[in-house]
Amino acid sequence: MIGVLANQKGGVAKTINTLHLGSALAKRGYKTLLIDLDPQCDLTHAVGIKNKDFFNVIDLIENKGNLNFREKADNFFILPGSDDFISNKYKRTALKDVLYKEFPNGKTINDYFDFIFLDCPPSKINIENSNKKFEFSEVEIALSASDFFLIPLKADDFSVKNADKFLGKVSKFMKTHNLKINFLGFFFSCILSTENSKDYYTEIFSNNGSDLLFDSFIRQDSQVKKAVQKGLTIFQHNPNCRSANDYINFTKEFLKRLKYEE
Repeated sequence: MIGVLANQKGGVAKTINTLHLGSALAKRGYKTLLIDLDPQCDLTHAVGIKNKDFFNVIDLIENKGNLNFREKADNFFILPGSDDFISNKYKRTALKDVLYKEFPNGKTINDYFDFIFLDCPPSKINIENSNKKFEFSEVEIALSASDFFLIPLKADDFSVKNADKFLGKVSKFMKTHNLKINFLGFFFSCILSTENSKDYYTEIFSNNGSDLLFDSFIRQDSQVKKAVQKGLTIFQHNPNCRSANDYINFTKEFLKRLKYEE
């Protein structure tokens, strides 16, 4: 299955959450690939990949060189990004086309992985582009290839208020392009252990009758920063810290929502 953690707002830890949801799934035995669509290459740097000559996302989409993914741990693979990646050079389905292109044996890249996650920068959805062949943002290209998406949030007014607006734009984008993408829900990340704002915003979701908010959430933890500085996941750096436990719980709920596990 292919998915994306999407939000047009920055500062909600999309890349870190993508990295650790992916690595947590790999630890559970799911073969997982992360693809870096961000020209800033934050995901690529977070896992310690520095060689710009390595097979990257441009090579994949443009069918250059030999297909090669970096294995960072058991079941855990990365396709590095490129600072030369410009999304509006490509048609909306460029990534989907290559992920579902059949090899001579009849299999596709998607067939070789249980999960593929597409990491995007904060980018907007522009419904006015619906009749154009190009000029699509990274998130539009990612959504067009995806089976599901999630929206990470911070526990603050701006993030929560913009969440419904962004979901509405995604819904219009899906309708315009006849896409069927499963929205798994919102989840809070970057939570300070000392703040009560998460409970306040959780109550707002509950009062609106929404079951779209994950029960599990991700707390801030200095261990994550230390892990990234070493090019490691939190499970490689400190598997017993609180954020590692948070990601394990979040991953369990993620799998339940997909009906992969009870």
